Amino acid sequence: MAIITKVFSVANITVQASAETVEKRIRRLPGVQSVSVSRKDMTMSVSYEDTLIDEARIIQEVRRSGYQAYTHEMPRVIVHEARKIPLLTKEIRILLALCPVSLLFCIPGFSPWFAFLPLFAVIFLSREIFPAALKEIRELKPADAAISTAAFLVSFIYTADLALRSENLSGLFAFYASAILAGAVLRRRIVYAEKTQSDDSLKRMRTALPASASVQEGHTETLRDIREIKEDQKVLVRPGETICADGEVERGFALVDESAISGQEKPVEKSEGSFVYAGSVCLNGSLEIRVERVGSATAMMRFADLAEKTGSDTSFQSPFKSFGRYLFVYALVTAVLCAFGWYFLSHSLDKAMMVLISVLACPSLQALSLTSQKSLIAAAREAASEHILFTSVEALELAGRCGSVFLDQDNTVTDQELTITDFLAAPNMSMGRLEYIAYALSSRSGSVFARAVTRYLRSRRISAVDAREFSQLSSRGRDALQSMRRCRTYAPEDALDAGIDLSDWNERIAELQSEGKRILLFAEENRIIGLAAARRAVIEEAPQVLQEMKDRGLDVILFTDGTAAEAEWLCNTLQADNTIHLPSSEEKEKLFAHLSTADNVTSYITSVPPAADCRNIDILTMISAGTKYDEKDAGILLSRPKISDFLKAMDCSASLTDEIQNAQMKVIIYHAAAIIITGFLFPAVLHTAVPAVISAAASTFLLYQVVNGKKKDGSSSVREDKV
Repeated sequence: MAIITKVFSVANITVQASAETVEKRIRRLPGVQSVSVSRKDMTMSVSYEDTLIDEARIIQEVRRSGYQAYTHEMPRVIVHEARKIPLLTKEIRILLALCPVSLLFCIPGFSPWFAFLPLFAVIFLSREIFPAALKEIRELKPADAAISTAAFLVSFIYTADLALRSENLSGLFAFYASAILAGAVLRRRIVYAEKTQSDDSLKRMRTALPASASVQEGHTETLRDIREIKEDQKVLVRPGETICADGEVERGFALVDESAISGQEKPVEKSEGSFVYAGSVCLNGSLEIRVERVGSATAMMRFADLAEKTGSDTSFQSPFKSFGRYLFVYALVTAVLCAFGWYFLSHSLDKAMMVLISVLACPSLQALSLTSQKSLIAAAREAASEHILFTSVEALELAGRCGSVFLDQDNTVTDQELTITDFLAAPNMSMGRLEYIAYALSSRSGSVFARAVTRYLRSRRISAVDAREFSQLSSRGRDALQSMRRCRTYAPEDALDAGIDLSDWNERIAELQSEGKRILLFAEENRIIGLAAARRAVIEEAPQVLQEMKDRGLDVILFTDGTAAEAEWLCNTLQADNTIHLPSSEEKEKLFAHLSTADNVTSYITSVPPAADCRNIDILTMISAGTKYDEKDAGILLSRPKISDFLKAMDCSASLTDEIQNAQMKVIIYHAAAIIITGFLFPAVLHTAVPAVISAAASTFLLYQVVNGKKKDGSSSVREDKV
């Protein structure tokens, strides 16, 4: 007999009486030692004897309690370590042990042909190299397998030549041939292990979402398959559960583990208004989430798609990428030239062949192409933790090189909605009556200005206006209705056309318009009884961000809208030097087409899908789009309305570019130094060649350092659910 304590999730326990009822029903069950229901976390902890009762009986009793409660056992959060692929397999250990055996046959008295016995065994164990080399040559992409095969063939042929001449030095070259093949196999194993771990991480990422989730529908909670969950539904997440979709927290507080998306193990606090990502784990507390992205549109799935695009040949362009394509030819030509040079200088064929084989064995061609992968994934994770989602490798690469930036006004530098700044009544009009009339007129209209007036009056508790004014207006009955019919709203221009006298208001209207405000006049018959002024507020961070963009040398073009007075005021406020007022789609297209011939990268930052054709824009950045809709053409999605996030995206891309170029420069320096040392310095100073074994070991060590260097992507483990 054992006492087991388990935690269950309980739905619809909204009052303490319900919790007490459930506790009493469960406590009466045989074998139950203790039970506690928490309304805050919507959980139930039960300690019971496993021989007298089981989980199914507890769940059944809760459902019989009469409160339509749904329960299921809390998922266990477990950590799956990334699969570790051993580098030194049994075959590779045998291969490494066979390599020096050929040296034994350098001893006089042994037939030189005996050196081929261990060499043939090495060839058999390394047979995977030759098909790989043929494939690289057929695809005109010679890489590690091709150059290793070339070095081996030279060693093998010269070993056979020495054996025909009955020279015991054939054992040394057989040793070189074996070491070259062993190094090639080991490097291939390193790349395989890295690819396997990356594939496992990607697979875990794609399967990290739960199979089902609890959906709130009215006053009831139902368990739905994740494929049935749609946008705008409300999902309940409890401690230990994995969040099934991207969305905004509407209620609750919890610590959330976002390591699956950001790579950072430190939990993040989430509360009302916070944005959460699918694949994150709720560690404690409970959240009610309004779903905004599901399935392939979630940040987790987008990140998985990005990871799939980071292949070794297409992951990231750099100034050294073109050089990497010709590194094979460079190494081959240099090796041949060095061999001929030393043959003519020393008249020693053995020395010339040693130099040739050593130079061919020193390159590690895959090291150059693999330098970008880990850095790229780490940068993408870092950006995701800042609510920046790169949807393509090209956007992640180009963002840091932007020279021109186009901004739509709405949601980038100003709010999209109007905000009332002034609400004025005529001298003979009480504010209470004006508010009532304004509310009655605006609440029936769907215009942008009318919505702003309605929001403003609601904030002033319009339902509690002066009762005296209310009663005086209402007591007139039919006359009051007739009076309301005589009330209208006008723009200043429309009021003049209607013959309304604005002489008492002209000065005030001109002053407000000079401040970039729109005017809405309230009139009763032909008399102005008040006005409302509104404008789109400048986002607090916008002036500083625009100034920083200009300080960085960016050419910033702002597309403004609204009235000419609004645009002028906005330009003065932001100190914007380059603005285009109310550009048409054709004007935008002409502008974009003209800039397509420029050398610098252009970015178009907008809050809505652009009406103009943006094919000539290098990066389309959707600001405040990450939580509202899915724009497939966007290279960067910013999930919060902060233009400063674009600067962070630029910094992330620029630092990534520097990191990758520095890493690739180190690989290039290695190859240049290795060829100089093996082909020139070592033979000249010590009058002998660097042994090919050292060259093969150096190239293998370089690849190992590139693949297993400092890891920043936090992908060693991932949290998953299991019900």
